[in-house]
Amino acid sequence: RYFTVDEYKRPTFEVDIPEVTVDYADGDTLQVKATARSYAGVPVQGARVKYKVERKRAFWWWSYSRYWNQGIIGEDSEDNEMASGEVLTDADGSFTVPVPLVVPKTRYTMFYNFVVTAEVTDQAGETRHGELSIPLGNRKTAFSIDVPEKVLAEKGGNLTFHLRNAAGTDLDASVRYRIDNGKWP
Repeated sequence: RYFTVDEYKRPTFEVDIPEVTVDYADGDTLQVKATARSYAGVPVQGARVKYKVERKRAFWWWSYSRYWNQGIIGEDSEDNEMASGEVLTDADGSFTVPVPLVVPKTRYTMFYNFVVTAEVTDQAGETRHGELSIPLGNRKTAFSIDVPEKVLAEKGGNLTFHLRNAAGTDLDASVRYRIDNGKWP
């Protein structure tokens, strides 16, 4: 067996990229503000920040999408680097990352996660990592249904309806449905 022994160095600071609390849409460029602070709360000043913004497919949606099984998906379905660069932390330990939110034009419903990563290296050479995921799609919500393979119209079935936001989180909603022009429940 092979193994490596490295010296453990206790981290001296952390990178905090808070959740986005403003409304945003396709075409916007968010200015995501993050901070690097020691565990005692002291700002990490003048640290080098290498950031990257990637648009990645939201796999929660693909597993519920009928297009996945039909092989239709293919229009710009790859991960894309949307932005990258380097900045320095300010006197208060903060830095700002521009996040361009551009969703490809497609006739199919698509959802993405814009993943912001930041590698902060302080003046002593220590590097810490911060990450944030921002969900967005070309629809505000996605509606799907879990249906057994076989359902008798007379007996109904155990149907599960899902209304999800761009992050793939179920939303509370009421659904009224009928099968094959049957009676409305």
